[in-house]
Amino acid sequence: MDTPNGNPSTRVTVGKVWFSWLATIALYLCIVFACCLLGIAIMSSNLLWWLAVCLTAWATWLLISSQRRDQRDWNRVASIEVHEGRIAFLPSQRMHQIAGDVRVEAPFPVGSRLECHIDTADLYVTGDNGMVLQRSLWAARPDGTKQQLVGRTTELNLMRMTSNLSDAGIPFRVVKIYDGMEREHTETDVTGDYSSTSGKTWKHGLVAFLEGTSSLWLGLVAGILVHKVAPAIAIGVAGCVFLGVVRLRTSMSKRSALIQVATVLPSYAAGYAFAVIAVWYIFKR
Repeated sequence: MDTPNGNPSTRVTVGKVWFSWLATIALYLCIVFACCLLGIAIMSSNLLWWLAVCLTAWATWLLISSQRRDQRDWNRVASIEVHEGRIAFLPSQRMHQIAGDVRVEAPFPVGSRLECHIDTADLYVTGDNGMVLQRSLWAARPDGTKQQLVGRTTELNLMRMTSNLSDAGIPFRVVKIYDGMEREHTETDVTGDYSSTSGKTWKHGLVAFLEGTSSLWLGLVAGILVHKVAPAIAIGVAGCVFLGVVRLRTSMSKRSALIQVATVLPSYAAGYAFAVIAVWYIFKR
């Protein structure tokens, strides 16, 4: 874009798209309505009620999609602006109202780059790097000095940020920082993990979604295939064991993975039991 005095200015979106208040209320009502319809559909076993559930879910998806599609509404999304050797972070209007965030600027001469620092710490055991403490933006200048632009921000969408800044020609990288209990300090460049071309982000999201909902869809399958308690319990235990193996193979710390599995075990069992009982109840009717 161009400023009023004719000087070129680059502005790109880098944050999460916040829903408008009206859309948030509408989304809440759609979800509540869908849950009510789902309960009625399960109780009545009428295909018309199931059709109503599907239509409500479709309307909810359309609402979410329409809100996420609009990334140029500067009131609802944070952005970065580069102009005349300076860089500025502009928070969304929502965060300005809620948290009091304001526009922040820093010198950005030729050869500088923008960095997002992800500060991490141990979550369960030493060395697991499982806790994200904060995300902050820094302007790194050619002489090696760095100036913090924003600290403890929750607005950033790192995948969108990496893609948009790259398209705009603004140097950028994501750095994961770990400070251990024994004063060890490590910095790792993880920009590639958030690149849309790497495919890692959406794969991680898909795996996380499947893992988070595994108790429900496994309970659904078990409820359809078996109609006795003992086999259903055996399938649930096998699923939990499989989940534990996956966590052990993908986690940096084995002890941390075991603690995570033990933590989610109650909710996993509850979700699995609910899905199985719901399917049995439907088939019984």
